[in-house]
Amino acid sequence: MVLTSVLLQGTSIPLVAKWLRVDVPAPPKRVYPLEYTPVGGIKAELQELTIPAGSNVIGKALVEPKLPTGFLIVLIARSGEFVLPGGGTTLLAGDTLLVLAEKEMFHQVQAQIKE
Repeated sequence: MVLTSVLLQGTSIPLVAKWLRVDVPAPPKRVYPLEYTPVGGIKAELQELTIPAGSNVIGKALVEPKLPTGFLIVLIARSGEFVLPGGGTTLLAGDTLLVLAEKEMFHQVQAQIKE
């Protein structure tokens, strides 16, 4: 019974996925030149935040959008390279910010950037 199920489903799932057009592979995850190991005592998480085209922060320095205290931009991925952020670093459309922040604060800034 198990062998029949494995053979039947194992061979038909890729065909059905292709037929339904859901067989696209997941995009590769960006690899950063640093590691983060979450430990107790800190509620912040390391997350990616991409600056969308048309965002109100494009062309502004990092100090201009008035980001909340505790929202730390660790690294910026830009055009296949990494930029170490400083207060005068200008944000561009398509920049991916590697951010250390609490979930609620992250979602707040994400909404602010999409405006």
